[in-house]
Amino acid sequence: AQIRYTIPEEQNEGTVVGNIAKDLDLKLSDVLERNLRIAVESGKQYFGVDPTK
Repeated sequence: AQIRYTIPEEQNEGTVVGNIAKDLDLKLSDVLERNLRIAVESGKQYFGVDPTK
């Protein structure tokens, strides 16, 4: 599955962008079990996954 989020360039670090589990219609346990990763085209890792939020 593929989802895209768009955020302003000047967004603060730590800002919650989206609920990946909800947007993919998955349970949090499924996300953790599948070892979710975020792929980027630019080579810079701007996003992370925080299972506590």
